[in-house]
Amino acid sequence: MRLIMTDNSMLWDIDDPFWEQFKDTILVVCLNGKAVTDKYECFISPYTKKKSMKYGIGDSKLDALASVAGKLNRCLGYHDDIVFLTDNDPRSLYPFYVLKDLIEYNRIHMITISPWDFEDRIKANAYHQMISDLSAVTSLLYYDSNQAFKVLGQPATIGKAYDYVRDFLESSMIGILNDINKNCKEGHKFYDFVSCSYIPLKEGFDKLDIDHIPNNKELEFEPYRSMWTLGMLVRSSYPEKSEYTKN
Repeated sequence: MRLIMTDNSMLWDIDDPFWEQFKDTILVVCLNGKAVTDKYECFISPYTKKKSMKYGIGDSKLDALASVAGKLNRCLGYHDDIVFLTDNDPRSLYPFYVLKDLIEYNRIHMITISPWDFEDRIKANAYHQMISDLSAVTSLLYYDSNQAFKVLGQPATIGKAYDYVRDFLESSMIGILNDINKNCKEGHKFYDFVSCSYIPLKEGFDKLDIDHIPNNKELEFEPYRSMWTLGMLVRSSYPEKSEYTKN
């Protein structure tokens, strides 16, 4: 399993000690052109600072990452589960956006939260543009972030709302990853907050219960990744006259 996050996130904090248990699986995509941590593996985008307030299509950060999408794809490994940890910031979705059509041997999973109801329209539209095509996604966890304000009541700050959402998702993360490993091998599934499990998309759901937290606090699988070199890959059009080499 591979966990992908970016340095453009208000929700997922790479300095949070919680993530240290997954240190061998985390890849931080640094959209700002420089490494932001030495704890985890970083993929540094060739972005150079430019004056741009755009999000999504037309953003120089997206263009820079897209220019090295093939290199980023090769960092993911093969035959594994790739979990994109994103949030309501459209830039947190850039790695998914540039890789979704390139990933061939991996299952793609997304964990994301909705834009706030008061979100800037341009930013919210860019978010929805980034997730407009989820055909490559095997599983989706979509959390309605606005539930936080309903639970916290008024006056609740945006910081406290982020903390509430983060605490809930982190407390559920072990169960979420276990379920991805166990039940999300094929098809299209989404996370149901009532059963605290992934269910087939066609089954739908009746309600969300964000206070229902799984009791399982231990991973049921080894969160490691490995690569096996089986031999030299030779293209079928390789210009070699030797029948032995061809065979």
